[in-house]
Amino acid sequence: MMKRNCILYVDDEVSNLRGFKSLFFTDYKVLTASSASEGLELLKENEVDLVISDQKMPEINGVEFLMKVAQLYPDTVRIILTGYSDLEMIIKAVNECGIFRYMAKPWNLDEMKLTIENGLESFRLKKENSFLVQQLQENNQKLEEKVRNRTAQLDEQNQLLKKLNKDKDDLIGIVAHDLKSPLNQICGILNLIKLKPEINTNGFSQYLDLIDDSANRLRNMISQVLDINNIESGNVQLKYVDIPINELFDEVIRLYSPGAKEKKIVIETKVKDDISIHCDRFYLVQILENLLSNAIKYSPENSNITLKADKRPENGNISLSICDEGPGFTEEDKKRLFTPYQKLSASPSRGESSSGLGLSIVKKYADILNSHISCTSEPGEGTCFELVFMNE
Repeated sequence: MMKRNCILYVDDEVSNLRGFKSLFFTDYKVLTASSASEGLELLKENEVDLVISDQKMPEINGVEFLMKVAQLYPDTVRIILTGYSDLEMIIKAVNECGIFRYMAKPWNLDEMKLTIENGLESFRLKKENSFLVQQLQENNQKLEEKVRNRTAQLDEQNQLLKKLNKDKDDLIGIVAHDLKSPLNQICGILNLIKLKPEINTNGFSQYLDLIDDSANRLRNMISQVLDINNIESGNVQLKYVDIPINELFDEVIRLYSPGAKEKKIVIETKVKDDISIHCDRFYLVQILENLLSNAIKYSPENSNITLKADKRPENGNISLSICDEGPGFTEEDKKRLFTPYQKLSASPSRGESSSGLGLSIVKKYADILNSHISCTSEPGEGTCFELVFMNE
C-alpha cells in the first residue's frame, strides 16, 4: 500500500481547520494546527510533505511561520493563504519563504485541489531529484574509489615491471660481458695457434678459420645485444662534432672494401659539394657500417653500391643514402624491416650469416640521433636506405 502524502493546515479559526480536513482527509493524511507553535510541534513529530498556512494568526503571522519551516524543513512545499491584498507581504513570502503558491481567501475547492496536487508533484520531483543526486554522488564516490584502487594496482604493477625490466637489463649486461671476456680469449688463442707452421701442413687451418668466424659472429652478436641494452636503458652519451661526409664515407668504405672486392662489387660515392654534418661520429659510423655491410652481404657479384650525400636547398636537411643492386624487399619484408630477430625473404648472396639484429639497431641509432631512416625497395630492383637529418 502506497504511503499517503501528509499535509499540515495551520489556521487560527477552528471552523476552517475542520472544513479543510473534511474535504481532503480521504485523499491525504491531514494534520491541523491552530497556531504556529502547534504547527512546528507537528512538523517535529511527522513527515510533512506540504504546509498550508493562513497569514493572519495571533502569535506570529504566516510569513514568519513559513520562514521557520523553510529553515527547518527546506524540502517541504509551502503555501500561504490571506484574505488581504497585501502586495508587500506576498513579495516577502516569495523572497524569504520560497513559497510554492499564494492563494486568496476564501479559496476555491477546485483551485485548492489543483494547487495541492501540483505542490505534491513538485515535492515528489524534488525528492526524486535529491535521491538521484545522492545516488550519483555515491556512485561517483564508488567509482573514484575503484579508480584509486586500480591506479594503485597499476602503479604497483608498473613499479614491478620497472624492477623486472631493470633486472633483465642488468642480467643481459652481466651475461654479455661475462661471455665477451672468454670469447676474446678464445679469439686470441686461435690467432696464436694459426701462427704455428705445423697447423697449415696438417690441414687444420680451415677448421680453425671456421672456429674463428663463429667466434667473431658471436662476439658481434654480444656487442649488438649490449648496444640495444644500453639504448633501452638510456645509458647513451652523445658527443656531437662536425664530420666531413667525404671523410666519413672513405672511413666506412675502407673497412668493408676487402669483402666487396671478393665479390667484385664496386663501391662509389656521390657527395654534392663539400658537405659536413654535426653529429655523434660513433653512432653515425655504426649506422653506415651496418647498412654497407648488409648491402655487400646481399648484393650479387659484379654489382654496384652507391653512397650518396645531399644537402637539400629548400630546408637545409642533410640526406645520406646507401643503395645497392641486391634482391630487394617485399612489402611484407618492409613492414618488419626494423623489428629485431626478423628473418626476411632475401638471403645473403654467399650464404653469409645474419643475426637479425642489424637493422633494428640501425633504427635505434637513428632515433637517438633524431634522424629519420627510410627504405625504398622493390623485389629484384635493389634497395636504398636513406637517413635524413633535420636542419635545426
